Amino acid sequence: MGARVQATTLAYAPFLVFDSCGDSEDSPCQVSGMVVDLFNLMARKSNFTWEIYREPSGLWGSMPFGNGTAADAVGVIGAAINHLTDVPLSVWGINL
Repeated sequence: MGARVQATTLAYAPFLVFDSCGDSEDSPCQVSGMVVDLFNLMARKSNFTWEIYREPSGLWGSMPFGNGTAADAVGVIGAAINHLTDVPLSVWGINL
C-alpha cells in the first residue's frame, strides 16, 4: 500500500459534493463528483490512498498582503501552506 494523503476542500456541486461527514472536524467525509473521480484515478495510478476533510472555516483561502506571514493564511490554501493538509483539493477547470 502506498502513501496516505489527506485532502481538504469545500463543496462545489456538481464537481465535488459532500455526501456525509463525521460529527467532528477530525472525521473524514464521503464525497462524490467529477473531481473525486479524477482524484481516485490519480490515486490508483500513483498508488496512494486518501481521505478528504471539509475546511472548517468555509473559505477557499487567501494569503494576507503587507506584513502578513504564511501563518496568517486561511481556508483551504492556508491549510496547505501551514502543513495541516497534504492536498488543497479544488475544482479544476478552464473557462473558454
